[in-house]
Amino acid sequence: MLLSVALVASATPGAEKPTTTTTAAAAYDGKLPLAPGKVTLRFATHTGTNAAMAPPSNDLQVYQHLEKITNVQIEWEVVPYDNYPTVMNTRLAAAGNLPDILNLDRLGNYAKLASQGIIIPQNDLINQYGYYIKEFFKASPGYKALMTAPDGNIYCVENTVLDSHLSVMPMINKYAMQRVGMSMPTTTDEFTNLLKAFRDKDINGNKQADEVPFVFYFKQADTSYLLQLANAFGLEMTWGGGKDLVWMFRVKNGKIECQLQLPEFKAFLTWVNKLYAENLINKDFTTADYNRLIEYVTKGQAGAVNFWSTYAYLFGAASPDNQGDKGGSKVPVFLPMTPLKAPDGSQYYSKRLSLNGEGMGITTRCSAENRPVAMKWIDYLFNGPEALMTQQYGVEGWSYAKNADGTIKHLAPLGMEWSAYVTSIGGNQPPRAHQQLMAIWRTWMHQWLEDYDGTLQKYYKDPSLVQIQFTTEESDVLAAKMPDLETYVMENITKFILGQTPLSQFDAFSKELTKRGIKDVQKVYEQRWKRQFKALGK
Repeated sequence: MLLSVALVASATPGAEKPTTTTTAAAAYDGKLPLAPGKVTLRFATHTGTNAAMAPPSNDLQVYQHLEKITNVQIEWEVVPYDNYPTVMNTRLAAAGNLPDILNLDRLGNYAKLASQGIIIPQNDLINQYGYYIKEFFKASPGYKALMTAPDGNIYCVENTVLDSHLSVMPMINKYAMQRVGMSMPTTTDEFTNLLKAFRDKDINGNKQADEVPFVFYFKQADTSYLLQLANAFGLEMTWGGGKDLVWMFRVKNGKIECQLQLPEFKAFLTWVNKLYAENLINKDFTTADYNRLIEYVTKGQAGAVNFWSTYAYLFGAASPDNQGDKGGSKVPVFLPMTPLKAPDGSQYYSKRLSLNGEGMGITTRCSAENRPVAMKWIDYLFNGPEALMTQQYGVEGWSYAKNADGTIKHLAPLGMEWSAYVTSIGGNQPPRAHQQLMAIWRTWMHQWLEDYDGTLQKYYKDPSLVQIQFTTEESDVLAAKMPDLETYVMENITKFILGQTPLSQFDAFSKELTKRGIKDVQKVYEQRWKRQFKALGK
């Protein structure tokens, strides 16, 4: 599993401290149900990271099944993903009406939330009731280091990710490439020329100049779909968002530097501005979303799309080139692109060595009587065998059946792709702490895409900065500096691309970043990098 090889048990910073008093109980052994009688807990979370995910609801079969086997009923308080930090931080500021369990995604420093009386440390609760979490930590000690705050406390259990499988990258319609007589590009010049061919050669055959060669979107919460392309200029900007804008920095030659102020970043913006000016990317990239990308693909207008390449089969299924393969399971249409070479000849994708938010915190509102149950529920849904089964396969009798020989038979409504059906009933990647596991991934990933993904593994490299937790003091500096800086950066990246600000003003942009405090932020990331190196050995 990710990080388990690179990190060692001794990397875990500090010893766990007894920070939480819990009700005495017999040793918990992970067995169901989690409570002898029905217990009701309130859980506030968001709708999911993209429109393809099913917002949690007790109307969904997965959550009905989990309630049945755990004896824990969840009252869901669901907020749209994009609005979640604003809505929840407003609610937390009022310090009233807290749920029992709170998704901490993008809500700020965990230790500070605890000092404000919002959440509690989970160390003792994990020791007593985290049966499956402790099993996970034994197998993957590096993750315990990532989940442990600088003060030694664990405030929540967070998502784990697959570090190098079908991450964000461009996907190119192979039939469109065939129609224009070109092959998979390896440089920015080749990619640009391919997009020009898509624009000029009527790839959808409707005799209209309506092609939009390359589509993606760029928003404050979703920077990766654009900035991943900066790898082609030797930068490292794929990962980081929300409250951790690690994409602004990198370590090179033993020193941390702000990538936004480098000549390579100017070169990157100059290239993207050229793509925009020559009508090679979608004009609505600041307002588009997943459904809009699907619309471009459905109309045959887009020859390339930048998104999670896990979705390559769904873009293929939506394409007029799908050869009757409505589920995208058999015929590859959109192929993940090999990384474009940087000027120095390097060719890489960045591994995702981090947690992925969705931390499930237990709030101070949760009663002493219910805290053990809340911890057991978090524990079981994160790593319990039947919970992992629902994430992987859904619910027996609905989305799968067990054959006499123990193998699994997939079930889905006629005409609906199986993994999409599992997602629709609450499986796959829910908006709560869960694991991205190869076993689960392989269950629903189509063989052609898994095989193709295997050819890309040689291109992945470790990032120089890993998203370990900030101290409270560091978070205070970021809270004071980053909102203004982030707004300024996002606005100016957009203006540079649109041509509203000429690239001749890049040096002025860089100087303004310094004036607005980017060096103070860089110092925080440098301090964290030193802890990262000490704790993780890299």
